[in-house]
Formats: sequence, C-alpha cells, structure tokens
Amino acid sequence: MYFRKVPTKDMEAWEFCRIWFNKESDDEDLSTRAYKSSCNQLLQERLGVGPRALQKWGHQFKDMPEHYKQRLGETYIFVSMLDELNRMNPGLCQGLVSRLQQSD
Repeated sequence: MYFRKVPTKDMEAWEFCRIWFNKESDDEDLSTRAYKSSCNQLLQERLGVGPRALQKWGHQFKDMPEHYKQRLGETYIFVSMLDELNRMNPGLCQGLVSRLQQSD
C-alpha cells in the first residue's frame, strides 16, 4: 500500500495549531485567549483527550506525550494529502470525505 511509504514526523501541538489555523509564528493572535481556546478544542477533537490532559501538558503543550505528537504528524500528512487531492480533483476529494464520514 502506497500510504505506508509516506514519511511522517512528530509534530508539536502548538505548531499543529498554528498551521491548522493558518497563523504565522510571529502572529500576535497566538497569545490571545480565543486562540488558545480554539487550539484546546482542536486538540481535544483530534486526539480524543480532555481538558485536564491538556492542562497537564503545560505551556504550549510542551509536555505532550510522544505518541500524541506522532498522531498530530500523521494527521497533518493526511490533511495535506486531502488538500492536494482537492486542488487536483475536487469531486474525487468530496467523494472520499463523504465515504470517510459514512464509515463512522
């Protein structure tokens, strides 16, 4: 299967949020409560963890366990592939996303 050949790398939570929300690393919005709240919600949804876990990980989630960093890296690669597929063939991408939603 081709997907097994796709390289992945661990990703820090703060970097994942920054990319997900399309922010620059020097963006002033990164320090707002609204941004931090959005990041917390995103991580809870993508990783299936609760707010208490996020609190334990500390400032900018620096103490996040490695297996969650790996999961964020895999998620980033998957979403990047979907974005590229959507750019090349929007209809095919929409069909794939619909099938993925049905498998829940």
